[in-house]
Amino acid sequence: MEEWTKEVVLHKVQALLAKADSTPFTPEADAFRAKADELMVKFAISSYEVDMANATKPRTKPVVREFFIYKNDSPIKNELLNLAVSVARHARCMCVYQVRYDGTYLQVVGFPADTEYAEMLYTSLWLQLSTKLEPKPDPDLSFEDNVVMLLESGQSRKRIAELFGLEWSHPLGLKMSKIYKEKTGRSGDRPMPGQYMANFAIGYVEQVANRFWSMKKQQEGIVPGSAIVLSSRQDEVIAAYKEAFPRLGKARKNTRRTKFAANAYTKGSKAGREANLGYRKESDTREERQVEA
Repeated sequence: MEEWTKEVVLHKVQALLAKADSTPFTPEADAFRAKADELMVKFAISSYEVDMANATKPRTKPVVREFFIYKNDSPIKNELLNLAVSVARHARCMCVYQVRYDGTYLQVVGFPADTEYAEMLYTSLWLQLSTKLEPKPDPDLSFEDNVVMLLESGQSRKRIAELFGLEWSHPLGLKMSKIYKEKTGRSGDRPMPGQYMANFAIGYVEQVANRFWSMKKQQEGIVPGSAIVLSSRQDEVIAAYKEAFPRLGKARKNTRRTKFAANAYTKGSKAGREANLGYRKESDTREERQVEA
């Protein structure tokens, strides 16, 4: 068997994810992603066992890796924090967050491959969320129904005109207001854009976290002996975390009450179920790679 280096494993995972992305069949794509996840866990076990057995070379030890998670004025900063913490835990890491003047950062403690994986996975999921966060016109709905849906999503009348490719005018704005009143019987009390985005992000993050949990349960029966080795690795991570942050506990998921918007939550949940749990770096910064969680 070829040597289990990080580069070899990531290359194999990249190939599996390329197959997953190219097939139109969901069960087949899920099977490829499950195999990619299995390889990541096997690599974690293999590399740890090799380090423990090799007394002549320095062992790989947990490190602290820091990465940016959001700007402090983000309307979905609480949801992004929850996403970052879920990703770190899924990658077998521990973490704390730090608020600075230019944004909020996550400090992740874990073995090098795991911390790199956590940063790339979070970045991918964040980008996927951001591309779907703003509501778009539904081709299956009439113009009138789309106007109501978009106004209910917190979009301005001018932004709705832009989404339809229409030139903005005062009469067009009055027409939209009239449509909304005729369809709903209301002339105001529409949600703010941040409210829609927060509910969308909540649904997205919850579904991604659920998928992480399901994958972990499946993985427990795939790799024999994984629990013992991963537990030993986790002990080292905990020790490194306590040394780096002696006065802190585990980072906790942030909870916040927000006015519930069912339409946004449902769409966010759908996006979370469909999210690609891998990462991609553009080839102009580094050779393109993907890792499935």
